[in-house]
Amino acid sequence: MTPAAGLLPSKLSFRAARELDTLPADCPAQCLGVNGDRCLYRRVDGVAWLLRWRGHNRRGLLALFGGNDAFLVRAWPKVDAAGNIKAGWNAEAAATVLMRACAAKGLIWPCFDRSGKITAWQDNQGRPIPLKFDGGRGS
Repeated sequence: MTPAAGLLPSKLSFRAARELDTLPADCPAQCLGVNGDRCLYRRVDGVAWLLRWRGHNRRGLLALFGGNDAFLVRAWPKVDAAGNIKAGWNAEAAATVLMRACAAKGLIWPCFDRSGKITAWQDNQGRPIPLKFDGGRGS
């Protein structure tokens, strides 16, 4: 998506630029919390997605959003020093906001079965976090 497509203004105002520092209400990935150097998310399909801090890069975030970058482009567009919007999305800004949102949720704890596999997660109050597991653990 480009500004020429009419989906984004060609230049960001100061207020709009500050809004890039917050998690949009319509974010398809739900931030659930942190455990060590990992953030836990619920993807739009309800599957648990565990992402290490170093995995919050362009590829890791694209995987979190199911390969669909439309939301990422809208929520965190690339912007030059003058405030002009460029094609693509700002992976560093997206990662910062998503990790902050997970940290704000607090600590989460894994629940293991006898084989050592994570079967569930609970929040810092001991309440279960409802998730689906697809066998993957993110990066």
